[in-house]
Amino acid sequence: MDTARNSMDTLGGCRRSYSTAVLYSKGRFLGFKRGQRTQYEHTALIQLENVNSKEETSFYEGKRVAYLYRAPTAKKGTHIRCIWGRITRPH
Repeated sequence: MDTARNSMDTLGGCRRSYSTAVLYSKGRFLGFKRGQRTQYEHTALIQLENVNSKEETSFYEGKRVAYLYRAPTAKKGTHIRCIWGRITRPH
């Protein structure tokens, strides 16, 4: 019974399971939105892992994304920089 308390908790006859939720999903920067001759640097194309169709993107629309990279010089005590964005629509 004590081993079951590691993953389950009994409160008033109810069993509640505790699981860790994933709060982020990794993605890949593919490039910028572009036409044949024009590139739009204000709109980036991102491929999210485990998302393979336009129907699966509805959960992610409106969510914030962060592009993290390492810079050669430190600012505010760290070499890691961040650029924030938002997922607007499927491509």
